[in-house]
Amino acid sequence: MFVHWTYLQTPLGTLKIAGNGIALSEIGFEEMTLSKKEFQVPDYIAFAQEQIEEYFDFNRKEFQLHLDLSFGTSFQQEVWNYILAIPYGKTVSYSKIADDLGDRKMIRAVGQAVGANKLALVVPCHRVVSAEGEMTGFAWGIDRKRRLLEIEKADLYGLQDTLF
Repeated sequence: MFVHWTYLQTPLGTLKIAGNGIALSEIGFEEMTLSKKEFQVPDYIAFAQEQIEEYFDFNRKEFQLHLDLSFGTSFQQEVWNYILAIPYGKTVSYSKIADDLGDRKMIRAVGQAVGANKLALVVPCHRVVSAEGEMTGFAWGIDRKRRLLEIEKADLYGLQDTLF
């Protein structure tokens, strides 16, 4: 549930940034255009806006935001916390995540958890690729995923499982 929200225009479209009064609970692309109207937002939302703008200006590689991941199951939260540790400009495969979490057979569950992420950019699910290093699903569109990886120059999407 959102208590506060605002919208931010980015090079990849409009982002909705929402929070529960304490932490961010959703960041996602919306198919809309923004008016020039300014919104008064609480500090934690304004801080997120500032960091996202810095990311798109190539001045931020890590987000330092308070996140609410309670909307997910314990397994989803485990996957999201793993994804939070993937460094800027690097990629990891779904199978590597499953292996590292203890069971390669969990690869589909990992994929579902990645797809359930509601915190675009900040929980960088765009950094998760197939075992072959290929572009795979992204809740906000493959083109946006490709462009995010290009922003980060993620070795042009090459698989980098050896990071962890």
